[in-house]
Amino acid sequence: MKPNTTPRAGKPEKGERLQLRVERMAALGRGVSHRDGFTILVSRCLPGELVEAEVESVHSRHALARAISVPEPVLNRESPPCPHYEGCGGCDFQHMGYSSQLETKRRVFTEQLQRLGKVEAPSGWTVRPAEKPWEYRDKLDFTPVWTDGGLRPAFHGPDGQSLTPVERCHLAPEEYSLAALATLEALSDSGAAPAAKTGTLKRLSVHGTAGGLALLLTLDSRNALEALRENSEHFLSRLLAKAPQVVQVSLSSPRSRRGGMERAHLLGGEWLKKQIGELDYLTPVAGFFQVNPQQAELLAGYVTEAVTSHYDQLRLKNSGTEGAGTVFDLYCGVGLFTLQMALQGLPVVGVEMDAGAVRAAEENLRELIAAKRIPRARGGGHCVFERRNMEQPEVFPRLVKRYGTPGIVVVDPPRRGLSAELCQALLDSGPSLIAYVSCDGGTFSRDAARLAPRYRLDSLRGFDLFPQTHHLELAGLFRLRSE
Repeated sequence: MKPNTTPRAGKPEKGERLQLRVERMAALGRGVSHRDGFTILVSRCLPGELVEAEVESVHSRHALARAISVPEPVLNRESPPCPHYEGCGGCDFQHMGYSSQLETKRRVFTEQLQRLGKVEAPSGWTVRPAEKPWEYRDKLDFTPVWTDGGLRPAFHGPDGQSLTPVERCHLAPEEYSLAALATLEALSDSGAAPAAKTGTLKRLSVHGTAGGLALLLTLDSRNALEALRENSEHFLSRLLAKAPQVVQVSLSSPRSRRGGMERAHLLGGEWLKKQIGELDYLTPVAGFFQVNPQQAELLAGYVTEAVTSHYDQLRLKNSGTEGAGTVFDLYCGVGLFTLQMALQGLPVVGVEMDAGAVRAAEENLRELIAAKRIPRARGGGHCVFERRNMEQPEVFPRLVKRYGTPGIVVVDPPRRGLSAELCQALLDSGPSLIAYVSCDGGTFSRDAARLAPRYRLDSLRGFDLFPQTHHLELAGLFRLRSE
């Protein structure tokens, strides 16, 4: 049935096609347009363009739509180099030149901070460009899909539901996509995944690690995991013949009764080794770690330098006593920032809820101590890790009771940002500096408003960890207003 293209007053309907003039870019990589006063947010467009857009969803105050053709493109629109651009939900900025991507991200967040946080961005703040706008990722997550040609790696489409088979993802070196295809072919050739058509293999992750590539196959059940483990000899022999660069293969599935995830390692150990600058970080194969090593190094360097400089100022202000306090690094993961600060001699407590990440962080610390790279902490103290859930309101007061009031707090929360309770605890304790790292401009802006009664956003830097997408990593320095 042909979609309705007849203009209608009021709200549009899902599936309706509209001609819209894009006014400006907004959050989530969407352009703002209006029809009869109703706001429609359009993906994959540029300001000034006339687009034909299909409505994806309708809400009380706005609708979401996707540009399906551009009758009147602007001059700076570019042809996406990836053949999967139309069907893939990942790279929503490929139609922009790279300099336009950076300026769009900067402008959108500046407006977001002002509108949501009622906070002015520091004058002249910048976004650090990526050294490599392509082939920068060291991890790809595929969802396998059955096609006429067999089991193939795929990405979710712009609707988040459909699957688009891909030959190659240009955000990572080609060997990542080739390894994914080789893995699925090896599964089929070995008979190790007879139920692949019905979704036994839920996800296939390809990581970069020391010496080659690591695979994580996420299966739908413990029975599927055991079946593949029993048939692993045939599977691995076929896989390594096709992809000799693979040095680790791990399996994951839900536990049948106890909850959580079951793990098995067919090749290599349980850790990945990621290099950021001069440091090697062990990280769980199913854990979180930044996917852009070059930009992560710049981000970690910026935060570490800012914290170290401020810590030294506090010590000087307090005549070299312990008045600078301990540094808290909340949501620390495997210690990306914690260990960098420990290398500068800061007494720091890394706090993380994931047990695997804490074990990896402690192992990373042990290796640095064994190599005699950790100096004696300034003003006493040392580097330690705590497994705690920062979403629980009692955790921060307990940390203060155990380690004293922190002079500096680093936070790198998940996309949902800080809880209202943690923001209030920070206001109550009053650290001299809060270094806030965020991957979401909306929650950063909300939390900036929560911190505003006692803190000013003194410095802001963007790091383009995710070229070709609307995402932007932010690092803000909030200083106590009384200082």
